[in-house]
Amino acid sequence: AKVKDLDKSKITIIGVNHLNRKIVQFLTKNNKKTIFLSNRTFKKAQALASEFDCKAFSLDRLEEELLDTDILISATSAPHTVINMEQFPNIKMMVLDLAVPRDVDLRIGELPKVSLYTIEDIERSVKQNLNLRRKEILKAEEIVAIEMMNFLQKMKKFKRVKI
Repeated sequence: AKVKDLDKSKITIIGVNHLNRKIVQFLTKNNKKTIFLSNRTFKKAQALASEFDCKAFSLDRLEEELLDTDILISATSAPHTVINMEQFPNIKMMVLDLAVPRDVDLRIGELPKVSLYTIEDIERSVKQNLNLRRKEILKAEEIVAIEMMNFLQKMKKFKRVKI
């Protein structure tokens, strides 16, 4: 389930903590304004929302808020699932569960319109990207070495460089 243009997406964030603060900061810095925040303690959600000109809502309204959410990001310190299958709408949505233990019922990821990514999925993706970059660096170093040798050979012909 791909998400429409980020600028047109409604992003719902559950949890008030350092990670979510950084996410909200990044999104608002990049002109993303349709951000809704919630937390177990509503005052904390209100404080973060007012700091970044977002909207806060009470967790008891989660089910209603999810109905038009395009991207859901959850990172709480709850020791249990915060978002259950029963309260989750079967709509097109990208869900990022960044909590350990998980905030989102894994069955939600089986819904046909939902793309659920856990912290483990994201870590795996980061490792794959790093490995790809390392391979590209090796290729680039090889190209630089070959071009350097070609350059030195040309300079040798002009007797400008002794090899």
